[in-house]
Amino acid sequence: MKDPGNIIIIQENMASAAKLSLQLIDIGYTITGIFSRPKEAISFLEQDIPDYILIENRLKNKFSKQNISQICSAAILYFDTEHIDPVNLFGELRTGPKKDILKFKNELQKTYKKLLRRARKDKNNIPPPYLNDRVFVRHGNRMVRISLSDIHFIEANRNYCKVFTGDKQFILVGTLKDMEEKLKEQVFLRIHRSYIVNLAHIDEIACDHVVICKRSLPLAKNMRSKLFAHLQVI
Repeated sequence: MKDPGNIIIIQENMASAAKLSLQLIDIGYTITGIFSRPKEAISFLEQDIPDYILIENRLKNKFSKQNISQICSAAILYFDTEHIDPVNLFGELRTGPKKDILKFKNELQKTYKKLLRRARKDKNNIPPPYLNDRVFVRHGNRMVRISLSDIHFIEANRNYCKVFTGDKQFILVGTLKDMEEKLKEQVFLRIHRSYIVNLAHIDEIACDHVVICKRSLPLAKNMRSKLFAHLQVI
């Protein structure tokens, strides 16, 4: 089956963007990036140009027309909570026949309407209790449970994260900052701009790195004191 296209999503609410990305993945599209800040998106586009760019309407004025036009010729679509409307901006579209763009618009509208219906329904329901000692992550076409105690460390990879357990790796949509916020009440600590570690799995600490299960991870100088503040040292 032919890949219908690559997409990046630029939206302030990363959780909503992640939900939208999963819906688009389900109908065959490839999500190559999710960003909450225009500056990060521009930096990414300088290296990798997608077929479509989805921009939350409220972020429209934060983009420089000149910046986009100089580095990108993808189809740009603005969206908000009520509708999604494709807009031909900054020169020729490079996405092929017009019918392909219209097909994408229709699929996107259907996808976003599903998310809106679900959001409105959730507002009327009392949030259910949740288990805070585990997470469920998407793995292929399934949701897999990971106990937080089994997570050894999390590694940043652009706007994705790799979660390492004892013998497996999982890819999560979102930034390391998002992961840090979600895990702030747990025994996790960010020791480097690219790594969050589970303190319970640290085997060794050196001047510029820690060791977890024979894997050496960089330790930022400004994080050494904070790391030791979380440990018992005798």
